[in-house]
Amino acid sequence: GHNVFFDMQASGFYQHFTQRGWQLKFYYDKGLTYILKCRKGKSTITVISSTNWFDFSLARLGAALGYPKSDIDFKVATSEELKAYCKVDVEILVKALNVYIDFILLHDLGRFSLTKASQAFTAYRHRFMPRQILIHSEQEVINLEREAYIGGRCECFQIGKISGGPFVTLDVNSMYPYVMKEQKYPWKLAGYYENKRPEFFTSKLINLLIIAAIKAGQEAKAGRE
Repeated sequence: GHNVFFDMQASGFYQHFTQRGWQLKFYYDKGLTYILKCRKGKSTITVISSTNWFDFSLARLGAALGYPKSDIDFKVATSEELKAYCKVDVEILVKALNVYIDFILLHDLGRFSLTKASQAFTAYRHRFMPRQILIHSEQEVINLEREAYIGGRCECFQIGKISGGPFVTLDVNSMYPYVMKEQKYPWKLAGYYENKRPEFFTSKLINLLIIAAIKAGQEAKAGRE
């Protein structure tokens, strides 16, 4: 369903599935993304919100597909009118998912995934990843990597009322895909060293990237001064 959490609440699903012996196995609810998996014996129910892929209203989705959503006055609508209204909503979702699945198949984007983000990552691994990315578990290196990582700026440039406008806000669209396409990045750990002089890394800088934690001694401090 579209924003399926509302439908689950309205239908009493959360009460019924526990009373009937179903057990929760996985749950994710953040922003417009919703995934729920529950199990009973060998059977599994997976509940997914269509907002995982289409993060806008059902009316806008229907308009984009050329299949407009119906109008209704809930205060005076009959049962038959409500059924017809709900049927159109379902038909919009069916059409949208069919178009989405056809898009995945047409462009060979890998298996069907449960969110836009996971579909993008699946597509990258399936079709665009030139070599396997090897994930290491070296804690010292992980600490260095986290200290070196800098994400987008999100601080306030000024708090309070601002005069002298007009003002323009600029952002980068698809920054991460862009830099992944245009730049080169490490795909595996080449090594970890301690207590080495800079000369040791000269030849390695030809085709490797290096993160270094440096402690400057008295000689280095005197040189800067």
